[in-house]
Amino acid sequence: MSRSVESTRVEDIPATNAHDGSLCRALRLMRELSLRPAGVGVSELSRRLDIPKPSVYRMLRTMRRLRFVREVEHVYFPGEELRSLARALTARADSRVLREVLTPVMVDLHREAGLPVKLTVLRGHDVVVLQAVHGVRAGERPEVGRRMPAHSGAGGRVLLAFAAGEGHQVEHAVSGGHLDTAPPDRFDEIRRSGVSVERPRPGWTELAAPVFDHLRRPVAALVVSGPTRAVNVSDATMALRRAAFEAARLLPAGSELPG
Repeated sequence: MSRSVESTRVEDIPATNAHDGSLCRALRLMRELSLRPAGVGVSELSRRLDIPKPSVYRMLRTMRRLRFVREVEHVYFPGEELRSLARALTARADSRVLREVLTPVMVDLHREAGLPVKLTVLRGHDVVVLQAVHGVRAGERPEVGRRMPAHSGAGGRVLLAFAAGEGHQVEHAVSGGHLDTAPPDRFDEIRRSGVSVERPRPGWTELAAPVFDHLRRPVAALVVSGPTRAVNVSDATMALRRAAFEAARLLPAGSELPG
């Protein structure tokens, strides 16, 4: 017979020793910071958490050293490590939504274009293959979960181009010490056409189109690829545009998907 499990708030957990008490305080402080992305001061944190100001300051100093907190003129904000942790915790759920919603679109695109189809997302300086659809005779079978430098293919290039076009800061992707050498006007060209066409190696062609969420953020890319002699760029471009439009229409409007 299964037993129900009730959730417990951090502040309701009794501290059995000083170490437990310190841990609970630190977790409560971290949660409070995560709820205040606009920043908060030591006095406000002390008041809301009922923790003495010297204790709050000591914890913030440690968290700042570990990059869980950043400080600007005595105002504290969630740091890069805390943000990275949050992204890591939500990435798997976001990826599952994208796979479940967009796989039927990928199947239709594969049937129309007659080419292998990948669904990719940006993860830092890399792109990750979330899903793949291909035939038994496909010249390349994309490996789900594979990571590759964002600049190395059409999927990464199209996502970088549209992220930059939305005003987000896009750093050069790095792989083995090599920077992305694509000139800025290459991103302009991709944004104008709506599709990235790349030849990552001799005899092979890739095309990619971005999938936008309800806020017009590029959250994923649909990619088709194949031997250059078998890829009709014009036909593949039209098929990709239709598929990307349908994919954007199907995405749930309230999803917090990676952007």
